[in-house]
Amino acid sequence: MTSSPAVVRARALAATDALPPTFPIGTFVAANPLHGLEHHTFEDAAAVAAATSGARSFLTERDYRELYASGRIGADDLRRAVRRRGRGSLGVASLLDGDDPGNVERSVRTLSEQADHRLGGDLADRIDAVLATWCAAVLDEGQADWVLPHRELGLYGAWRRLAPRDPGLRRLVGRAGRRRVVDLPEQAAEALSVLVAAIGIPEHLVTDYFRASLRRLPGWAAALSRTGGHDAVVGFLAIRLALEHLARPELDLDPDQVRPPRGTGVPAAIERLAVWQEALELGYRDHLLAVLSDPPTDPGAAAGGPVEATVVVCIDVRSEGLRRHLEETGPYATVGFAGFFGLPVRVAALDGDPVPSCPVIVEPRATLIEVPDGDLRDAQRRQDRHGATEAAWDARHEAKTAPAAPFAFAEAAGWVLGPLAAINTLAPRAAHRLRRAVRRRAEPQIPTRMDVGPDVGGPATSDPVGMLPDEQVLVAHGALTTMGMTSDFAPLVMFCGHRSATTNNPFAAALDCGACAGKAGGPNARALAELLNRPSVRAGLADSGIAVPETTWFVAAEHETTTDTVQVLDRHRVPASHRERLASLEADLVVAGERLAVERMGALPGGAAPGRIVSAGSARRRSADWAEPVPEWGLVRNAAVVVGPRSLTAGRDLQRRVFLHSHDPDSDPDGVALGTILTGPLVVGHWISSQYYFSTVDPDRHGAGTKPLHNVVAGIGVLEGPGGDLRVGLPLESVQFAGERVHEPMRLLAVVQAPRDRLDRLISRNAAVARLLDNGWVRLVAGSNGPDGWSERLRDGTWEPCGRGSDASAPSAGSMSGGSTGDAATEVQ
Repeated sequence: MTSSPAVVRARALAATDALPPTFPIGTFVAANPLHGLEHHTFEDAAAVAAATSGARSFLTERDYRELYASGRIGADDLRRAVRRRGRGSLGVASLLDGDDPGNVERSVRTLSEQADHRLGGDLADRIDAVLATWCAAVLDEGQADWVLPHRELGLYGAWRRLAPRDPGLRRLVGRAGRRRVVDLPEQAAEALSVLVAAIGIPEHLVTDYFRASLRRLPGWAAALSRTGGHDAVVGFLAIRLALEHLARPELDLDPDQVRPPRGTGVPAAIERLAVWQEALELGYRDHLLAVLSDPPTDPGAAAGGPVEATVVVCIDVRSEGLRRHLEETGPYATVGFAGFFGLPVRVAALDGDPVPSCPVIVEPRATLIEVPDGDLRDAQRRQDRHGATEAAWDARHEAKTAPAAPFAFAEAAGWVLGPLAAINTLAPRAAHRLRRAVRRRAEPQIPTRMDVGPDVGGPATSDPVGMLPDEQVLVAHGALTTMGMTSDFAPLVMFCGHRSATTNNPFAAALDCGACAGKAGGPNARALAELLNRPSVRAGLADSGIAVPETTWFVAAEHETTTDTVQVLDRHRVPASHRERLASLEADLVVAGERLAVERMGALPGGAAPGRIVSAGSARRRSADWAEPVPEWGLVRNAAVVVGPRSLTAGRDLQRRVFLHSHDPDSDPDGVALGTILTGPLVVGHWISSQYYFSTVDPDRHGAGTKPLHNVVAGIGVLEGPGGDLRVGLPLESVQFAGERVHEPMRLLAVVQAPRDRLDRLISRNAAVARLLDNGWVRLVAGSNGPDGWSERLRDGTWEPCGRGSDASAPSAGSMSGGSTGDAATEVQ
């Protein structure tokens, strides 16, 4: 029986749960590649991924046994994991000595894959190559020097019109098969319905077949889904099934090879690996709780005493080191808050277009623009020079991409670009300084500010730019209450966003702020400081119970994580009364940044090589080096998020592995602020953790491959080599080095200092958070260092005591220092 086009289309859309979320590479956002399967348990999602594409969701059993032999997984950890998850005869002895069952075998094979399996050959790969070429052509965002004809018809419509003249298609299906393309229906859904019947896919297996088809090229399919919506995915499947049918019309589909394992529970191989993963995570859980329970080595300003300045930084794990070192230098308090600083906005830089600058799970509600803040004549001169510079760059791009122009361009400009290339290679820092000087000469810097919207009593406007006065107060109030800053304001409060600075790095955005949708956090910091310095906003805050003293000034800054330098933004707007205090804070930020840079350099590849002096200057060189594959480790080895007051974590070295979000449970009895943290920063942390996890356990299918082989394509992503799929996930160099894992793959552990009954109420009100916890995607520990201690929320919603004095003895901190065996991993502390 042939299903209707509407039914087939619905099944095609259901199959997209196998696709990873993707974003343009210039705005890379870390995401869970199995996000569409989060309604399943973690183990069931692993089984689906393995069945449809062979993708791994765990390390190999050999990897886990090596971690056990090294002491990273303790015997106690393994015994507790077996008690929690053991099924039937599964026990410690069988895990340590039994045969490694390997991963779950693929059980869903498409027609072309069955042809390769039965007859030999590479039909499925050749179909991939043809389809990938068409995807690149229809998705191109200006990198190519030509536009695909009939692009307005979508992928399937353009392919149907042009395929009869495609020589690549003739090589795949022959002249006769190529002519038959025009016999297909004009509409993709109708064609897909016809092809499902022609291939003979049983009705109850259609969705599984579609999943397996999409997983052949998940990068291209996901990009089409993001840019072209549902119709693009239907068109993708229609083309793929058409190519399979036309290439092997005489081969019948074997339904037994399109049936995923069902009705028997999670496969035994995944059950075993799940126990090992549980043991790995239990060991880190107890280690972290032990660190939080131990007396701090240097509690810093958070322990009491007058505070000269409060520095609010992103919850990013790299900020943990900056906070720790800054608090050691002077009387400063630090606060952790999501790096978009609670502003659900789009931001337009001077002369730029608006782009979202908030987590992808948040819908921007306003547009903020950077505007000149001074003499308009200076602004006009800068704009004129900016236009000339842009025209020069456009001409250079055309000279490099037009068919014949590169030859003339090389002859004309080689005598300049050749020496520059040599300088870039031999003296990257000097080349960076030269580029910066040329840029400043070409486009002089002028003072600017963020336009956050009209002030009270200002002229009424219908311009959608900025926020209305009432919205300004609401956003400022929400930000302050969520970060727990409602009283006892320091004389100077700094909002410090962060960004990375790398050279020749297509994945630069992967090192920027995850809470800002792969952007820098500076614009958001500037906007919030601008809001809170506005008298009308302060008056509105006072009406709601938050009194900001007149003596408090808010200032913006940006932490460059590749070099650990902090730049003050909008310095010209700081009043004279606060400049001396700001200068003192800046000096201490320099000291803290240099200490942190030295700490990080020892863990980077070659950073602590024999005979090499580890210094902060090494970080600046790596940032400027266009041949450096690992300018920084980014968020590698992230493992947990701690939500609580700074007193819980101050003075404790968390090894740059923990997201730190400030929260005072005593001032939030109704859990309003905590609910915002659970539904926002916690989810963002889960996405980041999952991206690193899956890029580590299966870098071939969930990662982006190695940087030296990357080719930027279509302006949206990279290929590894000359063709194939659009790679998703993190580059190999972001999670391992020299064949050794650097990232330790663990699901996010959330440690929240709050009453368990309060958390239960909040979880019951939010289905998305409950799904992550109940299905095992995120682990939650709640309680405090008090007499009741910490408890972990199990998947059935009950709480189990954890840590010392319960079912475990915490491992030593030393056993947590390496994520793998081998020197490369033990360097990362």
